[in-house]
Amino acid sequence: MTIHESGDAPVTVSTNDMFGLISGGSGGRQPTIQGNAFRFIFHSCVATIGGLVTGFVLLAALVPYGPAPSHGLFLRLADSQYSPAFWAPAFIVGLAINDRMRDRSAQWVGTLFVSLLLMLFLQSVWFSSHSAYYRAQNGGHYWRYEYDELFSLGENCADGCLARFLFVSPTLGAVGYSIGAWTALQRRRNKRDEELTTNT
Repeated sequence: MTIHESGDAPVTVSTNDMFGLISGGSGGRQPTIQGNAFRFIFHSCVATIGGLVTGFVLLAALVPYGPAPSHGLFLRLADSQYSPAFWAPAFIVGLAINDRMRDRSAQWVGTLFVSLLLMLFLQSVWFSSHSAYYRAQNGGHYWRYEYDELFSLGENCADGCLARFLFVSPTLGAVGYSIGAWTALQRRRNKRDEELTTNT
């Protein structure tokens, strides 16, 4: 691909160079800090946004809707923020992508988002304890109130329990993606060890 700049000679940009930001570089070059950061952001977006969209599509297509009391525990889990629809596809995608990219940073995406979710939970507890409105809402049970908002399977939460799907589900997607990415690295490592053993 050629880029023309005013008053300068044409600048040629190889498509391999562009793909190198994602794949980790080409031609034996060491990955740069910018490349590492770009790939980590790429993994994070695929794991969270991609997992969330895929999860909602699968839930809409596969989970039957009906009165909540008629649902058993399995269906309640399948129709909740913990649904496999959010983390199972993310595992498969993480496995497939990192089998190609072999990027060690991908296995830490889950750790980052679990940490962010924990920070959000603690910040929300602190905010509830310092807000007169929320003190009246939760009767002083700050921890229980925030637990119900994010982690409970019940419907005792505000805003239609939207926060559960916006924060918990993407986090589970990130964890699933990271496990898939780690599995891909382990498979590569085991295959390499087997080849070395065979050659010796």
